[in-house]
Amino acid sequence: MKKDISLYVSIVVAALSIFGSDLASASLARGLTPQPLRVSHCSTSTSSCGFYQCAEEVFQCGLTGYLLSVGAPLCNPEAYTNTESEQMIQFTQNVRKCLQEQIIQLAPTVRNCADLKAKALHSHIPCFVEYGFCDLTMAERRGVFKSGPTQFLKIAGVSKILAMTHELVKACYKLKHGKSHE
Repeated sequence: MKKDISLYVSIVVAALSIFGSDLASASLARGLTPQPLRVSHCSTSTSSCGFYQCAEEVFQCGLTGYLLSVGAPLCNPEAYTNTESEQMIQFTQNVRKCLQEQIIQLAPTVRNCADLKAKALHSHIPCFVEYGFCDLTMAERRGVFKSGPTQFLKIAGVSKILAMTHELVKACYKLKHGKSHE
């Protein structure tokens, strides 16, 4: 039995490396992990959002999945308001690329589309904090969330957004004060 499973896994890995993203997508639907190389061939960018369409070809989660219903719309540079300041421009460019890179890093651990959504949403907080969300003005912070609340609400739901906001506030507090605040 153990040899059968090992043989099956070897065949699946070989088939994925030969036939590409079509089989990777089919395997994701069955709960198997896509090969990271299939997602890592998608180009990340500080100024472009084409990554999400490329990644969608691998994951095939559809119009209601994270990549097309949240990732791509929120990646769009026009989605953010208050882009006049250099700090906000740098923040949006760096976060754009960070979130795309997070998808590549998550790919080997993603089991299905729901798992991708949960992990990708969770990756927003570290990217935001790392690239200066806590240093933005209050108006700029509101601009980040004003950009696509409908998209976020559709896929994450109110409770997840509230939890993410709470995590972000705690992270900024910790960064500013050097300790956690519950």
